[in-house]
Amino acid sequence: MDIKAIVDAQVSEMIKSGALQKSISDQVENTINLAVSEVFSRHGEFHKSLETVLKEIVRIDPNDFSIPEYNQQMLVGVREKLGNLFAGQAAEKFNAEIDALLAPAPKEISLHELVSNVCELWRDFESYEKDDWLDEVDIDFEENDGCLRGSYNLKMRAGSEDKVELYISGHTIRISHRFEYNPTAAFNAVDSYIFKLYAAGTVITDIDAFYIDRVDASLGTQEEW
Repeated sequence: MDIKAIVDAQVSEMIKSGALQKSISDQVENTINLAVSEVFSRHGEFHKSLETVLKEIVRIDPNDFSIPEYNQQMLVGVREKLGNLFAGQAAEKFNAEIDALLAPAPKEISLHELVSNVCELWRDFESYEKDDWLDEVDIDFEENDGCLRGSYNLKMRAGSEDKVELYISGHTIRISHRFEYNPTAAFNAVDSYIFKLYAAGTVITDIDAFYIDRVDASLGTQEEW
């Protein structure tokens, strides 16, 4: 078999039909496309040169960012959101509650006013559990007999868990350490109020003129709650 003759014949036939020219053209096109892709690929020289130029122009390097800077931006965003939250009426309500909580205790207060204030705090403070509340505050006030004359016991109750028990001596509140009055108890307005009077040494006046019947001890009815 004459291999050369066969190859010559095949090449001649491909030339006549244009198949050889097309095959060469296709391969040239593929080679060019491959070369172009290689130039513009991530690892190509053009990509590397372009990245260098862009870094110089924009001057942003991811390595320049740090966690503290990111946290600072987060803080700015949180402050902005909180600022919007406490704007307008919300801010007024918040500030009013803070002012009331941090208001200084008076130097002196009448016993009637003290008892009335406790009743009002129970009446207005919506977070109290009211399922077992009375229709009005149960108030018991009496002077101690014998050697303890001049001292008084004041007991007030709105519900099973809502109680005040005070010992008044020398016209000031004496708190037994058995009771846990907490000056930071923002969610127990009565305890916070009593502790402020105790800590400030507020003088209790007009004790002899105190009459339970003159106190507005109402708490409302279960239907109203």
